Amino acid sequence: MPLVNNSVAMIEPKYDCKHFIGYKPCLPHKNHGVICNNCDRYEKIGKRILLINLEYSGDVLRTTSLLKPLKEKYPDCHITWIVNKGSEEFLSNNQFIDRLLVTGYETFVRMFVEDFDIIINLDKRPEATSIASIVKASEKYGFGMRPDGNVFAYNKASKYLLDMGLSDDIKRSNTKTQQQIIFEMADIAYKRQMPVLNITEDGKHFADEFLLNHKIQADEKIIGIHTGCGSLFPDRKWSAERFSELIEMVDNKIIIFTGPGEKEINEKLITKGNVFIADTSKSLHHLAALVSRCNLVLTGDTMAAHIAAALNIPVIVLFGPTNEHEIEIYGNGKKLSSPSSYAPCYKHTCEMHNGPRCIDQISAKNVFDKVNEVFR
Repeated sequence: MPLVNNSVAMIEPKYDCKHFIGYKPCLPHKNHGVICNNCDRYEKIGKRILLINLEYSGDVLRTTSLLKPLKEKYPDCHITWIVNKGSEEFLSNNQFIDRLLVTGYETFVRMFVEDFDIIINLDKRPEATSIASIVKASEKYGFGMRPDGNVFAYNKASKYLLDMGLSDDIKRSNTKTQQQIIFEMADIAYKRQMPVLNITEDGKHFADEFLLNHKIQADEKIIGIHTGCGSLFPDRKWSAERFSELIEMVDNKIIIFTGPGEKEINEKLITKGNVFIADTSKSLHHLAALVSRCNLVLTGDTMAAHIAAALNIPVIVLFGPTNEHEIEIYGNGKKLSSPSSYAPCYKHTCEMHNGPRCIDQISAKNVFDKVNEVFR
């Protein structure tokens, strides 16, 4: 008895099909039994685009605003995004990304082989610029690596962001949002396109359980507060004293989002029965799901601001050492910058020794007035 059915036709692979995987059956074959030779679900790939933005989840989230416009500018394009492990959380369920690759040996070696039509690298770090320089493509935007190991800009628009990273004076005088800058780098018209953020079912369940357990009703006005910030420019965050002053003025239900290392300081803010602590340290989708249930979010220049903007939730963002113009909130909320003549200073730690830090010169009363203004 023959071990092989010789009547089965040899497959003529369609390598340029959007569904083709290569080392295992594609979904149309699994679902409908078709093969490349006579498949009626063949979708030819247009431009092959490689997008590189490795980490800092806020930057990754903001960059998703490019995806739909790329699909519109290049119909039938195939988008590959390379990201660092741990920063892919908001990308794994994005309908505009055809292939998500996490940095590592396998991704790096395949970049020696694959060709792309377009590379857009928005990351200036060596691991990103080296990949952009290695990969073959007819068009490159953003940043690459020189033979001496230093970063350079592929196009004039990218040189602007490179110069911003080299000069605090340029960063202070900048009036463009980060989204506008990356759109110009990628040669796409900026029309204030929104980021793409799809909250997972796990995130939605987390938010449902939290509101239920704390007896917070769906028709109540909820203010979400993020007190912390990342390690870059740690003085971006308002002081606990200022948050306490504001909380005493507010009668709405308040949810304080708590990330890694923030629990102890946040628990001190529970001075009234309308204040609740949410541990959102395990998943950015937990944070995003709770933000989506708020009527207003108050935060510094942090991830919570980008999430609120992406979800079209009104947001009040406080600025001390950083420039308010870089943050896009799509006209939905308010930006409050320090009245200090030293701000924005872009110092990693505050050098105000006589008096409050720049960001703490924003008064709780001023923020409270903005809260009421947004609610009106």
